[in-house]
Amino acid sequence: MSSDSRIVIMDENKKNENIVATYHRRDVQFDSAPSYTSSLVVHLRQLQQDFQTQHQHEKHALNELNERLRHFIDRVQHLEAQNAKYITQIVNFRRARSDSSGADIEWNERYLHLQSDLIAASHGSIDFGLEIEMYQLQTAIYQQLIGLEHEWKDERRSKLEQELNQSSLTLNSVRASNSELGREVESLYAARNDTYQKYLRLTQDWSHMKRQSKEWALNMQLLKNQIAFYKNLRSHSTREVIMQLEATHSKFELEFRSIQQQNDEQLNLQAKDVESLQENLMVIAYNIEEMRRSQKRGSIGIRECPPDGAYISLLNHSSEKTVDISRWVLKRRIDGRTELRYSLPDGIRLQPASELRIYSQQGAAVAKSLKSFRTGTSGRQELVNNEVVSWGVGNSTETFLLNQHGEEKAIFLQSIAATPDNS
Repeated sequence: MSSDSRIVIMDENKKNENIVATYHRRDVQFDSAPSYTSSLVVHLRQLQQDFQTQHQHEKHALNELNERLRHFIDRVQHLEAQNAKYITQIVNFRRARSDSSGADIEWNERYLHLQSDLIAASHGSIDFGLEIEMYQLQTAIYQQLIGLEHEWKDERRSKLEQELNQSSLTLNSVRASNSELGREVESLYAARNDTYQKYLRLTQDWSHMKRQSKEWALNMQLLKNQIAFYKNLRSHSTREVIMQLEATHSKFELEFRSIQQQNDEQLNLQAKDVESLQENLMVIAYNIEEMRRSQKRGSIGIRECPPDGAYISLLNHSSEKTVDISRWVLKRRIDGRTELRYSLPDGIRLQPASELRIYSQQGAAVAKSLKSFRTGTSGRQELVNNEVVSWGVGNSTETFLLNQHGEEKAIFLQSIAATPDNS
């Protein structure tokens, strides 16, 4: 084999090594698995582009191998033609030998030279045949690798399609649950409006009854004044008139007391109904606010804010993750005007499903008097905000939880319906 052919073979082997290395680098790119539907679609498109690029690259490599095989076949045919030419020369030399015996030595030398060239050509033909077999074997190996790569890519594509279908099903279920939650909120709003209308009607009936009671009281006072006037004139009236007036007064007084008793009973019943309706309105409003809060909740949320401003309770909703809430900020706005801020100290870490209560001064005193202040327990941590006496009381309160970067992590809204005063 000549030095030029060895150099070509080395270059081709280097190219094949580069091709295999490129193949392995592209395999690494398919190890990442997407988590959302949009990333899956982008990944599928990127995978399709990689498939096309790899296909073009493999097609180019096969064309190069075919071209080299064609050159090897041409070279073998050329060597075979030279071999046939040398054999023809040998035969001619042998024929000429019988005609001229004086030039045997020269012809023998030429014969040996031609024989050595023939042997070298045979060796070259054998080398080229071995090289052709080697490249055919390499071509078969590359075809097997390409087939394995296509199988792996098909399997990977099917897995990605299954993940995409699963993500689509999960997204559809989340959308369905959100629509059901919206319908529940609408039904709760309708129930609240109905209850509020009943409350308004009962309030109107109660005010009407109270107005009638005041009118009857005024009439009773007028009757008392008339009776007093008649008593002043009894010295000028007959005894019978006085007795009739007293009987009429006693009769009116009994009727007034019975009517007043009936009105008081009705007013008490209506007051109880109004209180129950107010409680129902508060429960419905609280449920609606709870549903609003549940739609936006991270791993750390605001669990409870009592209306008396005793404390604010934080809860870690995660069942596995411990969250560091050092330097987080609580911001509380009362009736849209008064605003309180409190920064959590360093070293505050909430274990999974654990609670943190931040008491005000008044709330801590009440908790200690009731023996419910448990600083340092495993189930619940407790702090005292000595900067405020109370977290504030109002008809409308808004409590926000911000992380150390000022990002909003939780919100707790409260609103208390004011009872109308019709006295």
